[in-house]
Amino acid sequence: MNLTRSSIIILFALIMLSCGLEEYYYLEQVPEEYIEAEFVNKATVRLPSLTAHYATNYGIFYRIYISGHLTDSIQLSSADLGLINSTLAADYSAIYPSTDPTSTSINTAIGTLFRNRRYYELALDGTNIRNVLTRNGGTLIFEFSTVPGEVPTLSLNAGTPIPLFRSNGEGTFIPEPDRYFFNSPDLNDNAKTTETINADTNPNTGIQEGAFRYTYVSLYVVAMGMDDRNFSTIFSKPTHIGIFKLPDSF
Repeated sequence: MNLTRSSIIILFALIMLSCGLEEYYYLEQVPEEYIEAEFVNKATVRLPSLTAHYATNYGIFYRIYISGHLTDSIQLSSADLGLINSTLAADYSAIYPSTDPTSTSINTAIGTLFRNRRYYELALDGTNIRNVLTRNGGTLIFEFSTVPGEVPTLSLNAGTPIPLFRSNGEGTFIPEPDRYFFNSPDLNDNAKTTETINADTNPNTGIQEGAFRYTYVSLYVVAMGMDDRNFSTIFSKPTHIGIFKLPDSF
């Protein structure tokens, strides 16, 4: 059989396709300059639209830290974070290499990284957060009020603020006293930071007996998608949104 050069090229392409060349999955990281945090009470996050066909939505991952340190301004240094909670400093340092926009390395196990640091996906009261943080992007505003009893919220494109909801680990633990982001005696109780109660919260044994307790939440944003070969979740590099102080429950 005589084959022309063009026929050989086409045949080679068909053979390569039949070999099942793996698709390279990559989701753009949210640029750091798209995030503006105001002290420990507010953040604005601009989410670009996701163009990859396998992109599905954005996700916010969080962990709560008990603290005896009161501040309205946080420097992202190990010393300053350690004043809030020593594990917060350790977690930030462990996650940082995967957030570094100057690094060319790609961590393909972001989900595992968050799980190992006991970070959970943020939820919203009354609605699925993935239906809010869609691939279309938009501008998010996080509000952590300084008024006791005023629930922290998230709004999209200047829409109606929606109360933030803590995770329950898909039923693996019970958030006490409830799923709202309030500093309360139940939430800042070291004894309740177990695998079955308040697993999203890190204890702090360095607080003196009778001293006032505060709680802070650290937030990261990631783009998310679906691997259409094995239907597993894929992630972009995370970007740190900030660390925010939870309002008192009363």
